[in-house]
Formats: sequence, C-alpha cells, structure tokens
Amino acid sequence: MATKTETEKEVKNITDLTFLECHNLTLEISAMAEENNGTLTEEQVNQLIEIQTQSPAKLKVFCNFLKLMEAKIQICKDRKKEINEVQKHAEGVIGRMEERLAEFVDSQGKSYHAGEYDLKSRRSKSVELVDGFDNPFFCSVEMVKVVTPDKKRIKEALEAGEEVPGATLVEKCNLTIK
Repeated sequence: MATKTETEKEVKNITDLTFLECHNLTLEISAMAEENNGTLTEEQVNQLIEIQTQSPAKLKVFCNFLKLMEAKIQICKDRKKEINEVQKHAEGVIGRMEERLAEFVDSQGKSYHAGEYDLKSRRSKSVELVDGFDNPFFCSVEMVKVVTPDKKRIKEALEAGEEVPGATLVEKCNLTIK
C-alpha cells in the first residue's frame, strides 16, 4: 500500500503538464486530423474531449494544453506584427534608395549600364492631395448604402418570441480557463 506522500507525488506528477505530455497530446490530435485531410471532424473533436474529460488529471493536462496553445497564438500574432513592421521599414528603405538611384541614372542620360544590370529612368507625374480635398469641380460623389443590423434589438425580439425573417437565435456554451 502506498503511503500518503507517494500518492500525493503520483497525483502531482500526473497533473503537471510536461513537454512529453504536451507532445503526446499534439501527436494524438495530429493523428486524428490526418484521417480527415489535416482537420478534425466534429466527431473527432467530441471524441477528443470525451477522452480528456475522463479524469480530473487528464482534464487538467488538457486545460494546460489549451493555455499553451493560446500562448502560442499570441506569440504568432506578435511575430506577425513584428514581421510586418520590418517589412514596412525595408520597403521604405528600398523606396528611398530607388528614388535616389533613379535621379542618378536620369542625370547620366536616362540609362546606365552597371555590370549585368541595365538601369533606366523615366519621369512620371501624379497628383498628391491634402486630407479632406473636396473641390466640387474635381470630385465625384458616391452614395453608398450601408446596412448595419442591430443585433441587440434582433436578439431581444427573438427572445420575446417574435419571428424575424432571416435571423435565428443561436445558443452557445463558452469556456473560460483561469
């Protein structure tokens, strides 16, 4: 018979999310997804939840896994933002360099040969407008109809038993993991 301390250690070790447990759960989900071209069917999601809710220890591991995936999503969002900023900066650097290089090539007679590269310049004209430019002689007016459903009023009407054509009340169960 196990002593209380050994039992406590065993339970603690089972409920801690280790890299191996997370990896095994990821492999299990991937294997299930492979059966359906890389995505989980509703039946597979239900089966996965059923398996993970068999015991509090498994459920804790599953909640830890979900929190880990949420953190991964946030890291991806942060990286995308950082990548977009770096891309925008690089595009700005290239734009400024090309402008100056175009002026150089233009001053050399509109074409220049540099090794394997043939550089050519051409002049173009465009219009730059101040914010709020609205001179009626040079502007066209477009009327755009924007329909914005009032979901709060629709929900209240549906809950009161009214029929609203094209709208249905959908009940959803949400989860918060803290």
